[in-house]
Amino acid sequence: MDPIIALLPKGGGWSVVAVLLMLTFGSQQIFSKEGAGRFWLFGRIADKIAHRKEHAIEREATIERTRSDYLERMIGDIRRDLDDERERSRCAEKQLRSDLDDAWGYVRYATDWSRAVLQMSVEHGWRPPLPEWLTPDQWRSRKR
Repeated sequence: MDPIIALLPKGGGWSVVAVLLMLTFGSQQIFSKEGAGRFWLFGRIADKIAHRKEHAIEREATIERTRSDYLERMIGDIRRDLDDERERSRCAEKQLRSDLDDAWGYVRYATDWSRAVLQMSVEHGWRPPLPEWLTPDQWRSRKR
């Protein structure tokens, strides 16, 4: 408090200015909300006090909007990642189904070949001429 008092001019000059302000505007006018706007220091202090709660609410709302925007962006990124993963899974499933169909086709081929060998062994008496046996790769190339 002493440094503030030290800044005041020596003598009674400053008190005369304060009395003139009180007489000109009246204490009601200086310290009221409407009158405080005219005096920058009083106006700012009064505005801070009056709108402190509103500023805090606005600040919290801004933080909440920022948080909400961030979460929406994250959810959007996750959805895009899931869509990409779903598409990759569909392609992989299609490939697996194709491979499975080929494998079952080869199993049917091998079964038919074995059946043909058994029938020939019955017809030719246990020494049949064996048909050509194909490996899976040979079978696929002939199938296509």
